[in-house]
Order: sequence, then structure tokens, then C-alpha cells
Amino acid sequence: MTQIRLPNITEASEAGQLRQIKSYLHQLADELNHALSSAAEPSAAVAVREGVARSSDDSASSVNAIKSLIIKDATVVTTLCEEITKRLEGVYVAESDFGKYKEETAVQLSVTSKSLEATFSNVQELSSDVDGISQVLRTEDGGTMIIGSEAWAKIGILGYDEAGFAIYGMEIGQLDSREGTAVQKKFAQYRSDGVHLYDQNGTEVARISYNRLYVTGGMHLGSFFIDTSRGFTLKYIE
Repeated sequence: MTQIRLPNITEASEAGQLRQIKSYLHQLADELNHALSSAAEPSAAVAVREGVARSSDDSASSVNAIKSLIIKDATVVTTLCEEITKRLEGVYVAESDFGKYKEETAVQLSVTSKSLEATFSNVQELSSDVDGISQVLRTEDGGTMIIGSEAWAKIGILGYDEAGFAIYGMEIGQLDSREGTAVQKKFAQYRSDGVHLYDQNGTEVARISYNRLYVTGGMHLGSFFIDTSRGFTLKYIE
């Protein structure tokens, strides 16, 4: 049987007593929230124990289930992570009678015990008051155009597989923009099991693994398009 302790009021002044009552209410709310959370999900721990005992062959799902349960129900969390960061910047400017070109570049390096990451940025600005050139660029502000690219490269842990093992590899990606509007995004992961390609939504669209090519939806092969969404269809494209 669980008993709720009464507040210990020792202060003589009303202000001191209010502080003690406030502290007691905060502690009581934390204890109740923890108790309700534990009571609401007792089946999770039971399911994990029964699953591990029932099938030792299903170690992949068991490890992930146990890990998820420990992290979700953790009352003590200790994190120690050393990190080294460095930022480098550069500017290039060229001016002539035709206009001005400016390029700003930067790279942010971050190293931890899990990965090494580099984030790159490139912003190019072209401006001109010359007729014809300004129309090709923009008609606003005397004719300017700004294009940018952001890219990243990561080496280390990219995630965890179904068995709970860390997935090591390299990920590279790029996001291009024009006048502040993103125009495309793509990235790929290079792992020990092959190359994985992703679209702008982070969905895997293709992979090359163990001498096999897997494509989601379809693929272009020369003048043909192979559609695998409904069986196998080969379509000629002019």
C-alpha cells in the first residue's frame, strides 16, 4: 500500500510556509506523474520479459525493446560527451564595369565520440546595372541574383539496425536554394552493406547492396524507364 506523506511545515513566517508548501506540491506532482506513468504501462515490461523468455532467437527485437524500455523509464540519465568545434569562413569579391560578384563560403567542423561532421555553405551574389545583364539576373535592386548551397558530410554512427548494432558509414547531402527558396535536396549514405540513396523526404529510393540494385518506384536506364510499382514495366522515353 502506498502512503502519501504530509508536508513538513517548519517555517514560522507565512512566506516561508508558502515556499515549503509550494516545494511540497512540486515534489508531489513529480511523484504522482511518475507513478501514473509506471501504472499506465505495466504491460510493456511484461511483454518484453515474456518475449525474451519465449524466443531467444528473436534477439534483434528483444534488444531494441529492452533498450527502448530502459531509456523511456529512466530516472537517472548521465551523459558525457566531449566535442570539438571549429568554424572557417571565406569571402571572395570581384568588381568590374559589368557588375559585382561576391562569394561567401564557410565550413563548420564538429567532432564527437560518435561522429565527425562538416557542414558547408556557399552563397553567391551577382549584381549589375548594365542593361541586358540586369534583366537576366533580376529587375529588382538594379539587377541581383542570389544562389546558395548547403552541404554536409558525416562519418561515424548513422543509426542503429534492427538488432541494436550501430551502423557506421558516411553520409553526404546537399540543399540548393535560389533567392532563399530551396530548389532541391538529396543525400546518400555509404555503409559497409552498400550505397543507400534518399529523396527530399528522407525516404530511401534506391540502394546498391551485395551486387544487387534495388529501386523504389522506378528508374531511368538510358532511353527507357523501368517502373516497379506494379510488377515490372519497361517504357521507352524519347
